[in-house]
Amino acid sequence: MYESKISNAKWIAYDLPGNLGWIMFLMGLVLCFTKIPEITGDKVILVFLLLDLLCAAAMIVGIVELISERIQPYSTL
Repeated sequence: MYESKISNAKWIAYDLPGNLGWIMFLMGLVLCFTKIPEITGDKVILVFLLLDLLCAAAMIVGIVELISERIQPYSTL
């Protein structure tokens, strides 16, 4: 397991804006499918949106993994 020497305060300050950006990306992706469903009629755009869904899934897994690694040392207290 990777051991970080960064303080919790710095980690939160660095991590929250990055995660906020990913959350905004995911919200925009959902809005593409829900508010503009006709956009999926174009096969090229649909392929890109589906690839974005794959990227979104990988991001969510990565974010969960990072958070779980960060809080793991504190779960034994």
